[in-house]
Amino acid sequence: MVITTGIVGGPLVSRQEIRVMAQDQDLMNLYLLALDRFQRVDQADTLSYFQIAGIHGRPYVPYDKAAGIGNFGGYCTHSSILFPPWHRPYLALFEQTLGTHVNNIANEFKDPAAKDRYQKAAQRFRLPYWDWAMNADAPDFVSMQKQVTLDTPNGTKTIDNPLYQYTFRPMYSTFGDGLPDEKMWESWPSTLRWPTRTDATGQSNPTQMERNLSNNRLTIRDRTYNLLTQARSYEAFSNDGFLGTSADPIAYDSLESIHGQMHGMTGRNGHMGVVDYAAFDPIFWLHHCNVDRVFALWQALNPNQYVVPRKNLAGTFATARGTTEDVNSPLAPFWKREGVYWTAADARDTRNMNYTYPELAKWASLTPQEKAVRLRSDINLMYGKSAPFAAIAPDLFALKPVSTTTNANNLAAISGKPATAPAISAGNPSGKMSAVGTEIESLKGGPPASTGKPAQQPVAAAPAPALTQAERIRKNMEEGARLAREQAAAASHKVAAAPVAAKKAASTEHAPVASTSSSVAQKVAGTSASHPATLGAPSQPSTSGHQPKKESADFSTTDMSSLSGDKKHYNEWIANITVEKYAADATFYVYIFLGDFTPEPSLWGEDLNLVGTHVVFANNMNFTGCENCRDAAEAHKLVTGTIPLTGALGDKLGNDHVLEPAEVVPYLKKELHWRIQGHDNRVIERADMPSLKVSVAHIKVAIPTSLGEFPEWSTGEKAPEVTTGRAGGATEND
Repeated sequence: MVITTGIVGGPLVSRQEIRVMAQDQDLMNLYLLALDRFQRVDQADTLSYFQIAGIHGRPYVPYDKAAGIGNFGGYCTHSSILFPPWHRPYLALFEQTLGTHVNNIANEFKDPAAKDRYQKAAQRFRLPYWDWAMNADAPDFVSMQKQVTLDTPNGTKTIDNPLYQYTFRPMYSTFGDGLPDEKMWESWPSTLRWPTRTDATGQSNPTQMERNLSNNRLTIRDRTYNLLTQARSYEAFSNDGFLGTSADPIAYDSLESIHGQMHGMTGRNGHMGVVDYAAFDPIFWLHHCNVDRVFALWQALNPNQYVVPRKNLAGTFATARGTTEDVNSPLAPFWKREGVYWTAADARDTRNMNYTYPELAKWASLTPQEKAVRLRSDINLMYGKSAPFAAIAPDLFALKPVSTTTNANNLAAISGKPATAPAISAGNPSGKMSAVGTEIESLKGGPPASTGKPAQQPVAAAPAPALTQAERIRKNMEEGARLAREQAAAASHKVAAAPVAAKKAASTEHAPVASTSSSVAQKVAGTSASHPATLGAPSQPSTSGHQPKKESADFSTTDMSSLSGDKKHYNEWIANITVEKYAADATFYVYIFLGDFTPEPSLWGEDLNLVGTHVVFANNMNFTGCENCRDAAEAHKLVTGTIPLTGALGDKLGNDHVLEPAEVVPYLKKELHWRIQGHDNRVIERADMPSLKVSVAHIKVAIPTSLGEFPEWSTGEKAPEVTTGRAGGATEND
C-alpha cells in the first residue's frame, strides 16, 4: 500500500515557479534527470509515472487496492465541492515519488564536491508551478525544446526533454472500450499539445498553442486577480457548477473554470485538452501546482471558508452517485495510513504534506493583520498592475508596500526576463520574451471606430500575425520587451474614473509600439531607462509632470484622492457564460469578441479583437467509458465561467471614458460577439447549443487606497438588454 505523505524528513520547503527554479542550476538539473527517470519506470509499477498519471482518468483501473464503489470513470472530482482538496494529495503523491528519484540521483554523483552540491540541491526540491496568471506564455524549455543537455552522474548527456512530452513505454494499447475515435490515443507514442493530425503522424504544434495563450494572457490574469480578490464563498470559488439564476453575477467564475481554460489552451485536442488523458502530459503537473497555489492563497485570505456539504449527482470511481460530499469525505485513492484515506479536512493545510508557497512563507509568525496586508500586497504586485484600477491610480504601485514576499528578480524572471545561466543548456531554454504576445497585445491598442453593425455576424478582419512576423518582432524587440516587463508595465488595461487621472496611465501591453529600440520601455509608469522603477521604492517623476505622493509612514491609510482626482469608483464589466458541460459531447470553446473579427474560425483564438476564450473542459463522449460523465450529461449539468470585459472596453472607448451603463450598453449591443468551436475546430452554431446563455453584468468598484487593500466590488447588476433576443444570449430571467 502506498501511503501519501509528501516529501518528509526535512524542513518545510516552498514550491517555486518553474522560471525561478530554472535559475537554480543544480536543482533544475536534478529535477529534469529525476523526471526523465520517473517517466521510464515500468508502466506496471504502482509508483510509475504511467500509473500515477492514470489515477486522473484512463485507463480506468483501480489504483493501489483502492477498489471502485461508484461508477466507472476515474477518481478525479470535477464540478464537485471536493475539486481543490482532491488534487492536493494527488500532487503530494507525485511529488514524493519524484523526490525519491531526485535524492537517488544526487547520491549517485561520484565526485565529492558535485555530490555534496547535488545533495544540498535535493533538500530544496519541491514540485515547481507555472504561474500562468503572471505570464501565460509557457517557458520555451517546456513548450518548444525537445532535448536538454544535463550534468549526470556519468558525465554530460543530451536527453529527450521530459517536460516537452511523456513517451509511453511501450505504447499503450488498451485505453479504450470499443468506442468511436479511441484508437487515436493508442496510436500516439507520446503526449501531444495542439496535435497537427489525429493519426500516428501527429505532432505537437507549440507555436499555435503559444499564440492562443498569448492572446488570452490578460484575460487569464484578470480572471485570477478577480477571483482572489472578490470570491468570498468556498462553494462559488471551488468549482464550476451553476449556482442558480438568483446568484450574484460576480459569483459565476471559479478556480475550476480558470483551470479548465488552461487545460484547453495548452492541449486543445491533445492530451491536456481531455480529462481522461490530461495527467500524462508533463505540463499538467506544473499547471495543477499553480491551481493548488491559487487555492492556498485564497484559503489564506478566507481562513473561515472551506468545504460545505453538497450532493454529487454523478459520483466518481470511489464515490457512488448521489453521495453528499463534505469535509470528511475520503479523497480516494490516496491513503493517509493503512486502510484510511486522506480527507478534505486532512488536506486543508499544505503544511500537513510538508510544502508551502513563497507568498505563505513564515506564515505562522505573522499576526492576522500582518498576514492580510502582506498577502494583499503580494497579489496586487503580481496581478494587480493590469487591473483596471491600476490605470486610475498608477502611482499606487510606485509606493513602498509595508510588507511583501515578492522579489524583483523573481518577478522579472516569471514575466519574461531570461534566467541567468540556465541549467538546461541545449537550445538556450531560458524563459522566452513572449514576443508573440507582445505583438498581439501591442496591436490591440488602437481603438477602432465602431462599425455600428449588429454583433451577430463576423466581419472580415485582418488575420492574426504570421509566425515569421512574430519571430521578427521577437528578435527586434527583445530588449525593449524585457525592459518593459521588468519595469512593471502598469495600466495594461486602460480604464478611467476621471479624465485627469486617466490621461496619466500608460500601457505597454495594449499600446501600439512605435519603435523597436530599448527606448520603447523608457516610458513605462513614468520611468526612464536611467531611472528604472523598482519594487519597494517610489518611482521617478512621471512624464506627465505629476510627482508621486511621498510614502506615508502609515501606508495602510495613504490618501489616494490626489492621485485619482475626486473619483473613487469605476465600473467593472463582465461577460458570464452558462452552458451544459456536455453540450458539445467534448471540450469546447466560447470566444468573446469586442468589435469585428475574422471569419476564419481557426484564427479566432488569435484574433486582435478577442477579449477572452472560455473553455468548457470535458471528456469526449465519443471515446470515454466514463459513466459519471454520461450521468452528468443526462442530468444536463450546467457549468459557468466569466470573461472580464473592462480592460478591453477601456482600450476601445478611450482613456477619458468612465464606462457608465448609458455609454457601454449601446456599444456592447453593437460590438459584443460570441462564437462556439469544438476542440477539433468545428464551428458549433449558437442556435444548436440551446443551453448556452451569455449574459453581461456591471459592478461598481471602490478603488483601493494602498497596496495592502483590494478593490471593493458591490453587488453585480445584470444588463439583459445587451444579450436578449440574440442566439445564445441570456434574458432577464436567465
